[in-house]
Order: sequence, then structure tokens, then C-alpha cells
Amino acid sequence: MANKRLLKKDIRSITTFIIADALELASRLTDANEQEKVLDIIVSITETHNELISRVNHPDGKDNSKLIKAHYKKVVDDLMKSYSDTYEKLGKIAS
Repeated sequence: MANKRLLKKDIRSITTFIIADALELASRLTDANEQEKVLDIIVSITETHNELISRVNHPDGKDNSKLIKAHYKKVVDDLMKSYSDTYEKLGKIAS
């Protein structure tokens, strides 16, 4: 990881791409029930975004570099897992 600023920028970028894809999917859906599911996913991804940014801003173990590296690695892993799960949910709605 280069620094916190770049990590937060990556989190924002990925979140923006997912929300844009979700909004595009919602605009193509005709069923109001499915549109509501997509909007719930958008709310969920926004909450995840806020939680990840907060975790980046407040790392555990500020004095121990190994704990800091592990903390940021966990943030990145959670970012990837959460967003891949979100795309799976959107894929199920789209099909």
C-alpha cells in the first residue's frame, strides 16, 4: 500500500463504478421489486464505503508496523470481497 490517501481514492473509485453500474441496471429494469433490490444494494455499498474509509482513517496498533500492515491488508481484502459479492448480487438480479 502506498499511502492512506491513495487507498481512500481507490475505495471511492470502486464504489463509484459499482453505484454507476447499479443505477444503469435499475434504469433498465421494469419490475419495481427488482429496482428496490438494486436500491438496497446501493445503500449497502454506500455503508460499506463509509465503514472502509473510517477503518483507513483509524488503524489499529499505531505503534506496531506489522499490525498496521495487517490492518490495511484486511481493509483491502474486505473491499474486494464486499464488492465482488455486490456484483454477484447485481448479476443475479440482471439475469
